[in-house]
Amino acid sequence: MSNFDAKALYASLDKHRLARGLSWLQVSHVLGMMASTIPEMEKREVLNANDVLQMTRWLGLNIESFCGTGRDNVRGPQPGDVRSTGRKLRVDTVKLYAALDRKRQAKGLTWERLAASISSPRVTPQMLMNLAGSSSTDVRSLLSIVRYLGGHTASFTRLDDLEPVR
Repeated sequence: MSNFDAKALYASLDKHRLARGLSWLQVSHVLGMMASTIPEMEKREVLNANDVLQMTRWLGLNIESFCGTGRDNVRGPQPGDVRSTGRKLRVDTVKLYAALDRKRQAKGLTWERLAASISSPRVTPQMLMNLAGSSSTDVRSLLSIVRYLGGHTASFTRLDDLEPVR
């Protein structure tokens, strides 16, 4: 699996958006994200994995669909969006941390050695140790961690109900 292709995701979103006759502002609203998130994503070095999960869910795909050849044999989540379903797809950082910690302990690694084994510039020992308490991570770090674990991002996601607006 090679690096995440934000341009390919943007192109797929644009095609999906045009087919539905939506503006980028409308798409952002449907996906429950800031209006600038999608139009600026091609320029950003760091993309929030939870935002990318919302985008790929709307397309009925997985994050891995935008890596390498784009062929992903793992079925995407049920297509949907935040506004119509009232649920948001998120990285399950607790589950991700637990899987990393099990593998770290089984191999007798320190957090420093584990981070070095993952070999991603944004993956640090501190980031890994704090993963369970965070609400997300960036998409490239997520992919590097999942690749290290030999899994798929779909195994480390959860659908959360939206909190009611007060």
